[in-house]
Parts: sequence; structure tokens; C-alpha cells
Amino acid sequence: MMTNDIVVVVPGVTGSELTYHGEPIWTTSARALVKSILRFTDNAHRLRLPEDIGDNSPNDGIVASRLVDSLHVIPGVWSPICGYDVLLNRLRARGFTDDGPEPNLIAFPYDWRLSNRYNAGVLKVAVERALEIWRSSSPERADSKAVLLCHSMGGLIARWYVSVLGGYEVVSKVITLGTPYRGSPKAVSALALEAPAPFKRHAAVLRQVTSAMPSVHQLLPSYACVETGASLNYLRDQSIPGLSSRVVNDGAEFYASLEEAEARQSGDLPTWYPIIGIEQPTPSGITIGLAGIDLNTTLCGTNFGGDGTVPAASVPRGMSLDDNRLNRIGDKHGHLQANAAVLDEVLGIITATSFRFKAPGDQIIAVDSPEVVSAGERWMVSVSTDRLPTALIATVLDENRRVLRRTQHNIRTSPHSLELGPLEPGGYTIALSPAGQPPERSAVVSPVLVWSPTE
Repeated sequence: MMTNDIVVVVPGVTGSELTYHGEPIWTTSARALVKSILRFTDNAHRLRLPEDIGDNSPNDGIVASRLVDSLHVIPGVWSPICGYDVLLNRLRARGFTDDGPEPNLIAFPYDWRLSNRYNAGVLKVAVERALEIWRSSSPERADSKAVLLCHSMGGLIARWYVSVLGGYEVVSKVITLGTPYRGSPKAVSALALEAPAPFKRHAAVLRQVTSAMPSVHQLLPSYACVETGASLNYLRDQSIPGLSSRVVNDGAEFYASLEEAEARQSGDLPTWYPIIGIEQPTPSGITIGLAGIDLNTTLCGTNFGGDGTVPAASVPRGMSLDDNRLNRIGDKHGHLQANAAVLDEVLGIITATSFRFKAPGDQIIAVDSPEVVSAGERWMVSVSTDRLPTALIATVLDENRRVLRRTQHNIRTSPHSLELGPLEPGGYTIALSPAGQPPERSAVVSPVLVWSPTE
């Protein structure tokens, strides 16, 4: 392994199984995504938090038990996410172990409904307990530290632990995959916009749960993203239909406190490795009109892209988009933690060997795909590329990662529309890759939920 440090994997929102007195109320397995979502909505009365929960735990019998290992999504909360099994298995294959009395691979499930501040405190206990066990197991491990490997919102929890709760003393590296360092307009969608059309039947119940989740409040964008004429404004300075000032202020104060704590730090601090998705159409700006809120893929008329969920504008404060500390990969938010090139880079960072990104040539592929569609519906995926003419391979995989179909498309215009479906209810991934290149290295992967309106 070439490292004495332990690795702690912190998933994103919805990425941990939740149980109520031992009974799963949010989990999923292959070919069971639709049933898992229905179970979640059926348990909404148990999942709803008090409006004044703040940074506390409700002690309501709900606990996080493990990381979700297959495709998962709760429509209206966040984007579809592939499971964490690929990531964990890659680390195990490299010699890390999460089994036995002295593990050096720690999967950190957490109750993602709760405040990131609260979960950072839980992370502190888990990391420092695991590190104490690891250090005491052998003299050469006495100076070992922790590497935090975080996807999406997990990176925000890690930031609070490291910068506010003193984690910098025991953490050597923080690797973030698609973390919204300055929030994402996707959270505005979750709190203030209608749920996807196929899911509207459950939208009211879901909104009651989501609106009281501090974690979602703390995903609201903290960068200037509200476009008013030619100027940009912060969310907290605007009146946003469907968003209370209490919710907006909670998100703004979370990021302000983080950035103040980070600015005060000095000395021997952890090294941060942000890995971001690029080139995908991504909600980046917000406009407010008579008809309500609109999320735009441009900011002041410029399309900066992102990973389809987290915009490029949400890189760490003070970093420019050409900063050499950023690692970039052309893929979607929900697949970054399963992307083979990303995992090469992650292992290289952890073990300090000479791995590099295996980039898919110099061809850029951007995919605009719906996240939720109706069963039986024929739906379109828009593909843009900088190389014309070109041939792309479209691969449709089910929840078991079994290939259902693979077709070649000759692209002569950009953007180009591909018609997919209809598909049976369930979870799928749509992979678009250049013909003649290994799809596991060069594909842009879009997770999609197919939902039956009758469910």
C-alpha cells in the first residue's frame, strides 16, 4: 500500500443507509431502486425533522448503518448517484481492509438529514477512534494520520471537521470528488421548485421531509449566483419564492464560518485535492421572474460547465478554474466516485505513486440527460462534442451494471439528440464514449431513474 495512513470514506447526501430501530427505511440494492424510494416516502412521517432541529440530533431511532452500494436517488433531493461499492472494492484490492480488529479502511455512514456541523462531530469521533486503534497496533504506525476521501456533501462535513473541530491535527490529506465547496443551485431546486413530473404524486410528502433537512439548507449556493440584469447577487440578499430567510441564512452562515476558520489556519495543515467534473451542462445561475425561479446553465452569459450537479463556480474560494491544484475529469456528479480514471488518481494521491489521469484523448463530450423519466416514455439525450464528425457508443446498463444495449451513433452536428427508451421502471446508467476507446476509461456516465407514474 506504501502508506501507513488510514483511509476514511465519507459519502454524499443519500449515500448512507438509514434504519429505524434496525429496520431499513432508506437503502437500495440492484433492481430494487423504485421499491426503495417508495419505502422512503412511506416512512416520511418518521424521517421528518423538527423545524428548529438546528445542529442537533432528534434521537428519533433513525441511524445510519452502512454506505449504499448500488444506484440510488431520492427525486427532488439530489442527483442520481452510483453506489460506493466500486470505490471500496478498488481500495480493498489495493490492500486496504475494513475487516478485522485493526482496519485501515473506514466507511463512514451518517444520517444525511442532519446538519453538516453535527455530522462533522460524529466524523471526528469515528476518525480519532479508528486512528487510535490503528496507531496502537504496531510501533511503526505510531505517527499515522487519516486520509479523508469524500464524495459530494461528504467534503463539506470533512471541511468542518478539519478546519473547525481540529481535525487538521490528525488528517494528512483530504480528497474531494464533486464537492460543492460553495454550494449548488441544485439545492434551490430541492427546496423551492416542483419535483420531477413522474414523481409529483409523492412531491408534497417529500417536500415536508426535505424542507426541514439542515443538510440541504447547507447545500444552497454561497457564491453570487442570482442574476439581476447585468449584476450578480448573493442568495441571502434576495427574496426567493419558496425559500425562507431562516433556511437561506443557515446555508450562508455555514459557508462563512467555514471560510473564516480556513483563513485563520496556519502551520502544518492537510493537503487538499479537489477532483471536479467538467464540461457537463450544469445549473449555475438563478433568475427570478414573474413565473418563479429559473435555474440557468450560464452565469452572466457564460457556460462554465461542471459535473451536471455541482457547477464549476463552486470550486474552493480563492481558486480559479485554471488552478493547477484542481484535478478535472469529464464525467457526471453521480459517477465520479466510480470513474476508473478518478480512482487511479485517488490511489495515486493516497499512496504517492506516479499514477496520472488516463484522459480520453483530447475529445470533449458533454451530455445533457434527464435525471427522472416516466416508464414507457421515449426521451432524448443531448450530446455535444468538439470533434466532428465523430462516432460515439451509447451503452445502457441496468442496476446490476449489466449491458442492456449498445449502439453506435455517427455524430455530424453538435449538439446532437439521441432518443432512448422506453425502459421499464428502475435505475439505469447511460454511458457515452468515443468509438474505439475503452468505455470504462473514456465514458461520460449519466445515472437515470425510470419511474412509473402509477407508483
